[in-house]
Amino acid sequence: MPGGHIDADVRALAGGVTVRFVDATVPATTINRWLDRVRADTGWWADRGVIVWSTWPQFGDCVGLGVDRPAEQSAEIIGHYPDMRVCVEQGYEAVPLTAG
Repeated sequence: MPGGHIDADVRALAGGVTVRFVDATVPATTINRWLDRVRADTGWWADRGVIVWSTWPQFGDCVGLGVDRPAEQSAEIIGHYPDMRVCVEQGYEAVPLTAG
């Protein structure tokens, strides 16, 4: 927000922690819409041998997908969503925590 004082206010609250501000290139509403689309497609991807372990909004940038073989699968995934920014990374099966 040009002219705003939020940068200084946030830095003051953060104490000795380095804070870096980056302008968002994609609005959060758009990323959330993309994320809904990708999550709806996980079964479709599984039918094609692509296991989507996780999805997340990388606000301001892209939709994140954690898959089992990103080096092999990134081009196909990105190509399927030409109108979206998709960040494909190594994903892992979730391991539930147990009490004990």
